[in-house]
Amino acid sequence: ENSASQAILVRDGQSTILTLANDFSGDLSDFGLLIPVPEVLQAEDVTLASEEAFTALDAYTAPRLVSYTCNDFYVDYDAAAEDSGAAGGGESAYGVTVESSFQVGAYDISVVSATGADGLTAWLEARGFVLPQGSDNIIDSYIQENFYFLAAQIHLEEIPGYPVFLSPLQFHYETDNFSLPIRIGTS
Repeated sequence: ENSASQAILVRDGQSTILTLANDFSGDLSDFGLLIPVPEVLQAEDVTLASEEAFTALDAYTAPRLVSYTCNDFYVDYDAAAEDSGAAGGGESAYGVTVESSFQVGAYDISVVSATGADGLTAWLEARGFVLPQGSDNIIDSYIQENFYFLAAQIHLEEIPGYPVFLSPLQFHYETDNFSLPIRIGTS
């Protein structure tokens, strides 16, 4: 169960960095994350982030009567993203193409394209994902906008034991549009 998610969105020109933290509790084999992304992401575009970034940003943006300036914000894109060596480009019977797949920390990630929401939903469900009721219309709207989908699950062999804290995921991509592409979780 995920009762809340936190997102940090940083934009510089065409470059977007999206960092997501989830407060998932339950059996990790039930965890799944689906995020629309505007381009095919590779292992070097996805990293693990520290929960401390959210704590620091919460403290930094809390209401108070002071002024701060940040001239040295830096994100290390070369942070340890581990490539599992899996190749992309495989077409499935669902009209879903795996464009890339890799492992980052405890996350198994596939970036896919789809020709329709029904096929993508079937592909996800065959892999254990459970989507909110009514998400097909939202997925179709992303497909019409030529988005890809980042699907993440937990690589259980990478988790030493329970309970466990899932590290936030950070995505870097280039796009002309400034948006927070997470309408799927709102259905």
